[in-house]
Amino acid sequence: MKIKKIIYTERMCGACIALKKDLDRQGVRYEERSAGRLEFPEDEIDREAFIEQIVMKGGDPKSITLPIEFNFNLKEKEKEKKEREGKVVENDSEEG
Repeated sequence: MKIKKIIYTERMCGACIALKKDLDRQGVRYEERSAGRLEFPEDEIDREAFIEQIVMKGGDPKSITLPIEFNFNLKEKEKEKKEREGKVVENDSEEG
């Protein structure tokens, strides 16, 4: 599974800084984005993070607790895109 780790942070957030240091120490690759993108999504990743972190949890975008970690499944999204475009997609899962 191809996962892209996204973290939503703010500049003066101590917990955000601590998370970034921890991920760096562990050698985890991530993309940092402004928490404001959850309120005003700029792409599909932001929209999905907003739905998962805010809507599904019944929260208010103005009162979220940062940082937010979001794992975006790139492979699944690529498959969905191809299916929407009408391309044949083989099932790559192992069935036993």
